[in-house]
Amino acid sequence: MQSESNLGTTAPAIAGGRLSWARLRLHAGSGPAIAGWVLPFALVLALGLRNGGYGVAIRSEVGVAAWWIVLIGAASGIIAFGRIGRPGWILIAILAAFAAWTGIAIGWSESAERSVLELGRVLTYLGVFVLAFAVQDREGLRRTVGSAGAAIAVLGLIALLSRLHPGWFDQASFGPGDLAVAQPRLNYPLNYWNGLAALIAVGIPLMLTMALRGRTIAGQALAAAAVPMMALTAFYTLSRGGAIEVAVAVAVLILIYPRRLEAAPTLFLTAAGSAILIVAATQRDELADGLLTEVADAQRDQMLGLVLAICIGVGLLQCALALSRRHGVLPRIEVTPRATAASAVLGALIALVIAVGAGVPGELGDRWDEFKRPSGPDAVQGVARFESSTGS
Repeated sequence: MQSESNLGTTAPAIAGGRLSWARLRLHAGSGPAIAGWVLPFALVLALGLRNGGYGVAIRSEVGVAAWWIVLIGAASGIIAFGRIGRPGWILIAILAAFAAWTGIAIGWSESAERSVLELGRVLTYLGVFVLAFAVQDREGLRRTVGSAGAAIAVLGLIALLSRLHPGWFDQASFGPGDLAVAQPRLNYPLNYWNGLAALIAVGIPLMLTMALRGRTIAGQALAAAAVPMMALTAFYTLSRGGAIEVAVAVAVLILIYPRRLEAAPTLFLTAAGSAILIVAATQRDELADGLLTEVADAQRDQMLGLVLAICIGVGLLQCALALSRRHGVLPRIEVTPRATAASAVLGALIALVIAVGAGVPGELGDRWDEFKRPSGPDAVQGVARFESSTGS
């Protein structure tokens, strides 16, 4: 009887110990996954807050760190290059060939110093590429997409808040950008408006991807809510090239996304929220021009409230869409590749006929002639830049 009693009390303890050990192993196994999300996020955010990484010292630090990690990891066996597939090796080989060509070009360059700096830039890209391919698997790539997109969204939020309430920021904490003077074109914290717009153009399709394919409903809602805010940030840069980049990026996402019809509600929702914010921004001229007046201050408060309302609304509606899909309220629509191709051809033909009838070819010709007659970099200011095609 005594032995049976001991056995009865010992068995749960053993089972509990095994369960605790299994939990410990589970938590230990989640470490690489957490690191695979945190490291890309931290890298993108840190470079963005340090003047976009344009400085030689900043990007050199990243390049040296990346190559040291690759070398130490390869020597210790922690990094397994066998997981890099053929497409990865092809991309690495192309970038390595470009680095070699850049190095050879130092011999005939007009400025050997500038060419050496460019070689360092390309080698930094190569080191980051090799490190990313060596440590990431397919699931890791999904985490990298989400973390990089989240970091860009945070940078977009910081940039937007610097326009809506510049007094909230300590200039010394965020970089050399001057927030105390009027800036018609938003460039903080990268201090380069076209660069900030291009960064947002990279981030918007990443956030749309997470809104469509995120693992959690909360993550999908947050990603969708970030898109209108990022679109408004891109608008305040007044970058015509950035606007084109955003449009092309979203078009490419729609082109390559396998389930376009299922993505349509989310794309429409985020586009509608972005349009509302941009239209509201165009109606507040002093804020769009970056002026520091009492009227502009009132407009900042108005826009901040509107941004919060629109982003929260988009997030809640996306949450409703995700719940509807999860519970089968919205039907799953399958479209064959042949039907997709036929629809694309038909849509292109219809668009071409409408464009010809509306005189688009002639308008494009006039715009091209206007672009070839540069009138100086400051000839067109404010929101009117989006309506002008003059070059500089």
